Amino acid sequence: MNADAVGRHMPAVATLDDLTAMIAADPYGHRYELGPDGVLSITPPADGEHALIATRIMAWLLAAGWPGGRSARSRRRSGCPSPVPTA
Repeated sequence: MNADAVGRHMPAVATLDDLTAMIAADPYGHRYELGPDGVLSITPPADGEHALIATRIMAWLLAAGWPGGRSARSRRRSGCPSPVPTA
């Protein structure tokens, strides 16, 4: 598959080469991901509204006592409990 074919004919199974061609042919900066089950996900690029929402979420987390600079992933690895209650 070459970049000219992107958007016209999708192969039954997308390979990493296909993904590379799609990324190279996309002038808008979409994010292309192949999941473990082979499903192709195409996500639009983040914009100003995305940045505003992310900033509001971060402010909310910090106001609620979330320690800055720590991600959910690092909390799981460190054995710290999640701040989000799980039922």
